[in-house]
Amino acid sequence: MKAVICSSKDVASRNIYELLKRDFGFVQSTDFFDDNFVYKREKNIMVLSDKDTIFINPNSLDADLLVFASRHKSKSGIPTLTVHTTGVFSSDVRFGGLPFTLSQTNARVNGFALRKLNDLNNSDFKVSLEVTHHGPVTNKPVVFVEVGSSLKQWNRIDICNIVAKVCVSLLNSEIKSSAVPVIGFGGSHYAAKFTDLAVKGEFDFGHICPKYMIKNLSFDLVKQMVEKTFPKPKLGLIEKNNCSRKVEIKSWLNDLGVDSRLV
Repeated sequence: MKAVICSSKDVASRNIYELLKRDFGFVQSTDFFDDNFVYKREKNIMVLSDKDTIFINPNSLDADLLVFASRHKSKSGIPTLTVHTTGVFSSDVRFGGLPFTLSQTNARVNGFALRKLNDLNNSDFKVSLEVTHHGPVTNKPVVFVEVGSSLKQWNRIDICNIVAKVCVSLLNSEIKSSAVPVIGFGGSHYAAKFTDLAVKGEFDFGHICPKYMIKNLSFDLVKQMVEKTFPKPKLGLIEKNNCSRKVEIKSWLNDLGVDSRLV
């Protein structure tokens, strides 16, 4: 079973939820999650919480994949469709999660969602990976598929419909990929270089630690990046011009049986 998770506090998420109910065959069940009815579509479910997405705890769901349909917010307000997994590379849990703890993630799912967004996007919206950030921390593979970056975009029903279609594709598809499963180190929050490699189908990314969090990296966090990415990453890609501590990172990866490459 796979689960789509939405929030009534999130404008984009609520719009996607209503589209999925109306147009994609989800039927109300007698089950509840966070005091809201669970909707079912074949063997999969959709749930709604009155908490913000980053504070929802989905670990009670008996699901193999957790797909969060969510807003993305940024000061720039640039129209963007994003994909990322969750976890916290610091002690700061103001945005959910647990200190220095990463979620389970599926690199195949992340790559599929990104490329599907790119294929369906016929607007001026940018399509991008984001690095691992915020909560919740989950014990099942999790992916956020997001509409950004301001209220104007969150209320674009045509754009929310793109995310709804990606969510349904994730539920329907037996995801296969010939891309190399990897983790990433360095670069900006929007992982421009890694996004380009993923869109081309060369690599499927699990966890990504951005340049601004490299200072917090430890062997334990790198171990989590490896062990909580499925399939096991064959490479750690390191941005050669936008990442510090390269020697340490390479050494830790080597100890974990993962090759590294500068890109």
